[in-house]
Amino acid sequence: MTDKETVRAILCKVRHGLHPSQSSWAHDEFLQIGDLDAFLKVHHDAELENFVRLNQQNKDFYGQEITDEVLEFIRENPAMLAPVRKGNKLICMAFPSNMNA
Repeated sequence: MTDKETVRAILCKVRHGLHPSQSSWAHDEFLQIGDLDAFLKVHHDAELENFVRLNQQNKDFYGQEITDEVLEFIRENPAMLAPVRKGNKLICMAFPSNMNA
C-alpha cells in the first residue's frame, strides 16, 4: 500500500531489536490470504487462542502470568494481538510491561 521506505520506517525501527526477517511469515500469510481484513482477523484469532491456552495451562507470556483478568484485558484491547484497521490506518497497542497491575 506504500513505498518500501515508509514500510521500513513504520515496521522495522522498534526498540525490541526485531529484524524484518522475523515478519516474513506475515508477508507470506498475507499474500496467501490476499485480503488485509481477513489476514488481520486470522492473525488476531490465532493470537487470542494462544493466550487462552496460556491461561488454561497456567503458563506465562515472557514472565507475565496470564490470569483471567489479564485475559479479559487482552480481549478488551484487540490491538494488542493484531493491528486493528480504522479506515486507512492500522492501530496497534503494545503489551503493558505489567499487565496484572
